[in-house]
Amino acid sequence: GDVLFLPMSWFHHVHSVGEENVSLNFWFYDSGYLFEPKLVEWPLNDIGLLELCRHIEYLVAEQLGPALVAPFMHWWRSGSPAPSDKLLADRWRVVRNYLLKQLKKLPQKAAKFVFAMMDPARWKGLETREEAYLASQGLRDQHQVSDLLDDLNELSLGVFHCRMPAWAYRTLGRAIEKIPRQKLRFFLECAEEVLCILRDHTNWEGVSAPHLFEVDEARKAPGAFLRALTELSALAEHKGTVRVRLVDNGFFANWLQVLDAAYFANAAARLEPDWIITGKEREFNYGSPSEDVFHALFHPFSQSASTASTGYFDVTHRFNFLLINVFRGQFLRGSQATRRRLEYSSVAQRVFQVKPHLLARREEILRCRRAGVENCPVIGVHKRVDNPGTARMQLEQRMLQIGCYIQAVRKVAKGYEQGSPWIFLATDDADAVPEFRKAFGDRLICNLTAKRSAGGINEKKLPLEVHGQEERLSIADAEDCLLDALLLSACDAFIHADSNLTIAAGILNPHAAAHRVRDLVDLAERNAEA
Repeated sequence: GDVLFLPMSWFHHVHSVGEENVSLNFWFYDSGYLFEPKLVEWPLNDIGLLELCRHIEYLVAEQLGPALVAPFMHWWRSGSPAPSDKLLADRWRVVRNYLLKQLKKLPQKAAKFVFAMMDPARWKGLETREEAYLASQGLRDQHQVSDLLDDLNELSLGVFHCRMPAWAYRTLGRAIEKIPRQKLRFFLECAEEVLCILRDHTNWEGVSAPHLFEVDEARKAPGAFLRALTELSALAEHKGTVRVRLVDNGFFANWLQVLDAAYFANAAARLEPDWIITGKEREFNYGSPSEDVFHALFHPFSQSASTASTGYFDVTHRFNFLLINVFRGQFLRGSQATRRRLEYSSVAQRVFQVKPHLLARREEILRCRRAGVENCPVIGVHKRVDNPGTARMQLEQRMLQIGCYIQAVRKVAKGYEQGSPWIFLATDDADAVPEFRKAFGDRLICNLTAKRSAGGINEKKLPLEVHGQEERLSIADAEDCLLDALLLSACDAFIHADSNLTIAAGILNPHAAAHRVRDLVDLAERNAEA
């Protein structure tokens, strides 16, 4: 018989020509040759040089995409056009310059041999399969990467610049394929806002002055964005059931998690919020074990019956980083805030179909204070209780006191010509209601049944607030929490600190004017109230 030796990674195709054939294959994965530099014998023999050529092709495939090895070689060796997209063209040049630098280290004869093996004629006549044009197989001009990243300067420089590891480009390529472009752009725009916050609030110089982030924390952001894109690509592809797991966090952290999953999920998927209480929750402690909080508050929403046998896709966190921790303070601010609210609004209206008795309670609270003055504007205020936990979630790391909110209301009220507006106060701060009553009298509206807290810390040095305490809450408490957001969303404008509840209210009514309290109160007033 015959023996055919194929160097590692050598492209080959074998077919039988007789009626009876026997073939034996021996693989040499563990030779160690070229993988361990200390094992390489110089000068390289012909077999070693051939293996080196295959590694170069592997490198190009890994850096640019498997389908772009041949186009890259044609561009490098025969002068065919590079991508017109600047970001992609820059990456091609980086790869070429790296290879040239490494080839210069070889003896001249060996370098000529390897360079000859890069002859684009070797790829002539190879069949190009349809999947070769997918973004995950190599980013091309038709994928319009620079257009996708237009005006996203921090992302372009920090995540997808031409020197980033190849997996960043593969991740972006798969995201381009799987995630609708509008939603992908929306995710990237929000990621850009987060990078700007990190840029402005990180201790880049290592000084002793307090900063919100240290360098090590900030440098983890690009990798976190790419991991989120990987998950979102899988979510957008999944056509089975998307199960949104309950996370032991606040009510509206879970509300936003359901919203985020519904926004990015495949249209054919079936969304299943899982808010069934186990009894082990500390923060989301509404109701008794086995109670379904979601369906106690919301009707089942209309959606396609999934027939896919692809099982469950579990969602355990929010994907949009602008809905998380201190970054959420930017969601309702800036030139793109209204667009962000509108982007989520239609999804929220579809998913969160509130039970009629809660809508009736909202109307009753508003009606009892607005009888005969239907056109009178209402200014909403969300005042969180002051404790270390709520302060830590503010971009400035501290809460403003009640007086600052009262001053902010008065400033906003001056913009209305119809007379004195009504004031709706949503708060878990027990001291806020009497202070607002003193300031605004009978023009104050609030939900009197809602539980409130004195704030500070408890005997165990834990933040003192309504939820997260040893005493379990009930479904009625969850209703009061949701009712505050519904009432805020019914206002013409609302004043807020950084909180999940006010983001939800802003999404439920994307046209209400949102005023961050710190933007309304001058520095002297803030310092006096601190």
